[in-house]
Amino acid sequence: MDPKKFFSELKRRKVYGVAISYGITAWVLAQITELVTSSFETPPWVMKMIIIALIIGLPIAVILAWVYDMTPQGIIKTKPEELENSQTPKSKKSIIWNLFLSAIIIISFVTIGTWWALNEYKSADTGVTKSLAILPLRNFTENDNRIYLAAGLHSNLITNVSKIRSLRTITPRSTLKYKNSEKSISEIANELGVDAILEADIMKFEDTVQLNFRLIQAVPKERTIWAQIFEKPISEIYSLFDEVSQQIAIEMDLTLTDQEKLLLSSAKKVDPEAYKAYLKGVFYWMKLTESDLEQSLKYFLLALKIDPNYAAAYAGIASVGAAKMQNGVVRGIEVIPKLDSLMSKALELDNSLPEVYFTIALWNTWGKWDWKNAGIAFKKALSLNPNHAATRAYYSHYLYITGKPKEALREIEKALLLDPVNPLLQAVYGMDLNYSHEFSKAIDLLTNTLKMAPNDPTALSCLRAAYHNNKEFDKAYEIFVRSYEAENDKEAVLALKNGYASGGYPGALNSLAEFLINRSADKYVTPWRIGTLYTRSGNNDLAIKYLFEAYNDHDSNMPYINIDPIFDDLKNYPEFRNLIAKMNFPNSD
Repeated sequence: MDPKKFFSELKRRKVYGVAISYGITAWVLAQITELVTSSFETPPWVMKMIIIALIIGLPIAVILAWVYDMTPQGIIKTKPEELENSQTPKSKKSIIWNLFLSAIIIISFVTIGTWWALNEYKSADTGVTKSLAILPLRNFTENDNRIYLAAGLHSNLITNVSKIRSLRTITPRSTLKYKNSEKSISEIANELGVDAILEADIMKFEDTVQLNFRLIQAVPKERTIWAQIFEKPISEIYSLFDEVSQQIAIEMDLTLTDQEKLLLSSAKKVDPEAYKAYLKGVFYWMKLTESDLEQSLKYFLLALKIDPNYAAAYAGIASVGAAKMQNGVVRGIEVIPKLDSLMSKALELDNSLPEVYFTIALWNTWGKWDWKNAGIAFKKALSLNPNHAATRAYYSHYLYITGKPKEALREIEKALLLDPVNPLLQAVYGMDLNYSHEFSKAIDLLTNTLKMAPNDPTALSCLRAAYHNNKEFDKAYEIFVRSYEAENDKEAVLALKNGYASGGYPGALNSLAEFLINRSADKYVTPWRIGTLYTRSGNNDLAIKYLFEAYNDHDSNMPYINIDPIFDDLKNYPEFRNLIAKMNFPNSD
């Protein structure tokens, strides 16, 4: 084809003119649409969809301009050049008519696209833009020493509101830092990335509970959009939370699904004294130290003694056992039968509690290594409470363990949107990065996390692993020392330092392993910890020996044996491959 002739034909068929007219008209309409969408506070994706529609429309307009011609008599097929030359040239009036028709077609195209996008917006899950942070409750009761009361009610309220899928609700750990904060509502909302803030005051907590709520819109301008005082008998506290959640949905223009309506209208009554004991159990459990877990267990048992049919108390007792096992305080094999019984009883009493399914998911993953039922429980927990950050975070680890790393990263990213400043979830993300061999990125993340929480045990553990995997052994040693100093374990710190002085990094780890073996004669020490120390020091035969002991103890860390990079050097050993086979990991997708 002769290029000169081709471009001449483009001009004759008015393709240039149509393209220019389309571009000008599209630009004008884009400006108008941006003004309209911003006025209605629609999310950014609506504007993006309209721009995409305009871009798609350009080649369509060009093709139509090539094939057809617009005349005052209507749209006709473009005539061949020889016939065109025999016709009278187009008048200016005809050209204006063509431009007018072009504009009408473009406006129609954009109008249809805008109508579709706005309708999609109305019916879509708008969780990305509708978001809420519930600040720590202020206690104005006569007994202001009830620290557990505000913390427990705060946690329970967030759990209830989180059942609304289309509302991204920030979890307690990220909002606790704003207790007694002097920051403005707008500042807090900006830091947490939310649209609205809910404040609540405890005015009474005796035979009845009285709570004062204020829902404040933070963007685009700060204003109170709803305020109300609720008072009910303590036995109906969950019903009160349901009413508040429903009202929040109304005020934030959210459409509840049938399942959400059911979940937010089926609250059961609870014995007031059992509920108070349960709140104390939750308060101590959140601290996760060995002594606090014992206190937590004491109050969960008290709640159960008061009300033997209190499902949440059964789940609480099970969560204490799971936490002890995860912390290496007890052998997994000793607590499996007890926790199975507790979980079955909790489900029998109430199968609508998301925390029960979350505990079952944790238990099946790290306790029983039942991959299939763990996945089912995780999905059920998320269907009941899609905004529970911890569920999504640990689900990400489950997905890594079962060979789905891409899905795992998506889940941890969702978790961090829900709980952006929680050191535990930051550490869980650091572990995910470690499993993805993104060691430098993990080091940067965990270093920043420890600036916020200098002694966080999970973040310290993950950071020393990341340094080890990145071959920065001296820094890994420093974090090992720092970890045991944070636990005030002077004997372990001395063992590390003596070993380092005589044998460097491997010597420090071997020395600590030997010390822990001696300690285990008087106090349980998980073989996993000893095995991983020998793994890092390169003492592979002893590493495999203690990892097999960890398997026999049903150690809760065993699910990581196939994904943690510290074991890469062991994968050539037949005994180690046999150990992995014993775990019956599912085939990755």
